[in-house]
Amino acid sequence: MRYDEIRRLNETEIMILSSFNKVPMCNFSYDTDQLISLINSDMGSIRSLHLRDDDLVYAFAQCQFHDEDRMAVVVTLLLDKNGRFGELDFWRVDDNPVRKFPSSPTDLADFKLISNNQ
Repeated sequence: MRYDEIRRLNETEIMILSSFNKVPMCNFSYDTDQLISLINSDMGSIRSLHLRDDDLVYAFAQCQFHDEDRMAVVVTLLLDKNGRFGELDFWRVDDNPVRKFPSSPTDLADFKLISNNQ
C-alpha cells in the first residue's frame, strides 16, 4: 500500500471518531496518539498503522457533512476484527477533492450503524 503521509491523528479526525463513539451501539477503541497513514490525499481518507497491509477492515458506521460548497461528504468508519479503529473513509459524492472538513461535531449529521458484527 502506498502511504501519502504518515502522522498522528489530527484534531478533526479525533473529533469525528469521538462523535462516532457517542452513537448508541457504536462502541470501538482508538488511541488519540496513534500513527495513521493518509491513503487518499484528495479525500482525506486515513488508515491506522497498527494494521498490516493485508488486514481486513469492515464498514461499521457512517455519517456525513457538507463541504464548503454544500456538496455532501460521506464518512465511513471501518474497524478491524477486534473492534479497533481501522480507517476513516471520506467520499465526496461528486468524486471531487474535499475542500473543507468539519470543525465541530454539530457539522456532522445522519449517523447510522452499518454493522455490529465485531
